[in-house]
Amino acid sequence: MKLTKIFAILGLGLCLMATSCSKDEDKALTVEDVCGTYSGVFTVSLSNAPYATDNTEVKVEKAGNNLVNITFAEITGSPASSGRPASKMTNLKLTNVKLTLNGSTASFAADPVEGAGMMNGKSAAINHSKISGTFANKKLKLNFDFSFGRMYEMMKALLNGKYEGTKK
Repeated sequence: MKLTKIFAILGLGLCLMATSCSKDEDKALTVEDVCGTYSGVFTVSLSNAPYATDNTEVKVEKAGNNLVNITFAEITGSPASSGRPASKMTNLKLTNVKLTLNGSTASFAADPVEGAGMMNGKSAAINHSKISGTFANKKLKLNFDFSFGRMYEMMKALLNGKYEGTKK
């Protein structure tokens, strides 16, 4: 009888251990899980007209408690008119974007978002902007409305961007 009780207790213990240590459980994300370099496509439109579609890298870096910086490596836009060179935006860095962790997913939001970058080799501020997005299963999706430099004052229009990338 004692031996049966011992085996029953051991069996119960093994069952509990097997179910509590399952590799199938979703682990809660940390900021470090979200931070990194992503490779993907950034599609930009200007007043609903295609402006640029580029394969580009995006870096997400920790900036503070529940804050990240997001940097787009390069975007080459369509020429403003025939015979003019295409606009080239590089190192677009958005600062202090709020990151919300929720189990195995994360979301980004900032309205307005501050930032700067280079436009055709000249430093320019990112303004009139907001960003939102999600992260899950190593996939990053961002929606980004912005103006660069004096673009908004001259054209009264915002660039609308969508980025989808996978963590390297």
